[in-house]
Amino acid sequence: MGLLKLKPSEVRYITKIEIPKFPLKVLKSKAAQAKYFSTKAGRQRVTKFPKYIEKGLKDNTYFIDLDKFVCDSKTRKRIIANPTKAGQPSYYIVNGQAFYSGFGSEFERMAIVSGLKDFYKLHLKRIKPFKNLSYPIIVDMEMHSPVNRKNWDLDNTWIHYKTISDSMVDLGILPDDNIQFITHAGSPLYYPVAHEDDRKLVLNFYADLREEVQQLKLDL
Repeated sequence: MGLLKLKPSEVRYITKIEIPKFPLKVLKSKAAQAKYFSTKAGRQRVTKFPKYIEKGLKDNTYFIDLDKFVCDSKTRKRIIANPTKAGQPSYYIVNGQAFYSGFGSEFERMAIVSGLKDFYKLHLKRIKPFKNLSYPIIVDMEMHSPVNRKNWDLDNTWIHYKTISDSMVDLGILPDDNIQFITHAGSPLYYPVAHEDDRKLVLNFYADLREEVQQLKLDL
């Protein structure tokens, strides 16, 4: 709350919640589909050949079948292009920048949002609805996370708070997430931690008692 520079008389503490191990990725598929080398483009086909495939085609270790797939000359089986991933769980990486840049299809983006909301609802349902408290509220968020392999932009974590606020509306904790009900969204203050398993979000909720805000609020 120190960053907001509000007077003690302008806010009233309501509650807080800690959300440990917030998601860094969302399940895409329980078992990734196999992809195969092929001279024809299409779904589950890989047309860019590594050197060992090119060599195998030249020395007849591999051949091209009638469906344009690369096959083993001895077993007659198609050559899998992603052997380490096929049959294994696959994930979407949670990154707000990807949304901003138009990542993937609408279905893929909705899958990430749905996965995040499912996770956050498990924690947020512990909060009692704010119906009998003074609206609007202020949400002060802390993000405890390691620096990891490289520096990253805190701005790119916006998708976490957006799905949190949407989840609060879905659960009936808030009637809506517009400015009549939230006057400060949960832009996070960063706290470094040593290990990935120690990561967490902390949400602090306050009633916004500023006079100019109270004069403008709706009759709720």
